[in-house]
Amino acid sequence: MRIQLARIIDEFDRAQIRVHRLSDKLTEAQWSQRTDAARWSVAECVAHLNLTGRAYVPLIRDALEEARGRDEPSRPRYRRDPVGWMLALAMGPVPQIGRFRLGVVNTTAAFTPEWDLPRGQLIAEFDRFQPEQRGVV
Repeated sequence: MRIQLARIIDEFDRAQIRVHRLSDKLTEAQWSQRTDAARWSVAECVAHLNLTGRAYVPLIRDALEEARGRDEPSRPRYRRDPVGWMLALAMGPVPQIGRFRLGVVNTTAAFTPEWDLPRGQLIAEFDRFQPEQRGVV
């Protein structure tokens, strides 16, 4: 497996470990509590990741299927085009100096959690999407 892809899979693995550690460490109230009105709670962050996985995994599968149908040689290294670089810069992570963030990136309404689901349900859904996301990598 290419090192770039292995790094992405490693990121998914680390995210899953972090979510479970947070879940084990926090009370139900802490899990759902916002520490600042302008920031999401842990529950909202996990719900956002679930919404993102639900939306993007099928799109990535479709793109991979389309790419398999093309008669193009495999490239030795994956590279972003200028649009990909701009998206990566705009979408974060947002740089931070101490406690101060150097900008804010708002998500679209489709990826903004609008409900307060129980922790167990959020984690179960998160765990379900992890293998699917690894699979498309």
